[in-house]
Amino acid sequence: MEGYGGKRILVVDDEKAIRDILSDILNVWGYQVAVASSGIEALNLFLTRSFDLVLTDLNMPGIDGWTVAIRVKDKSPHTPIGLMTAQNTEDIIDKLEGSCVDFILFKPFTLEELGKHLRHYWATEQEKKGHCYQA
Repeated sequence: MEGYGGKRILVVDDEKAIRDILSDILNVWGYQVAVASSGIEALNLFLTRSFDLVLTDLNMPGIDGWTVAIRVKDKSPHTPIGLMTAQNTEDIIDKLEGSCVDFILFKPFTLEELGKHLRHYWATEQEKKGHCYQA
């Protein structure tokens, strides 16, 4: 998959295996990747570096993915947020309406699904800038 000019992605997940796999794949695809093991670490990285997209797990100890999304959008409204979760689809869809999450990946997801979301986002990037999730 083409990396769309070295776009920078911040991957946030408290599970090391998931961070490592996503980082490796995204690097192979041509993206520049930084990883964070917690919401606090992610927000600290976000304040000191520039990212084109944040891909965060929902359920993490301390600061969860919803809070990461809100704080990222407060600081940078045009930065897209992808949310990863293993929670029940119905529970999440209700919470997504009106949130500032741009797309969601339900675990377990395939690399094809991840690539599809990224390709779709970059292809429609200008149309979506600054918009929150719409159900």
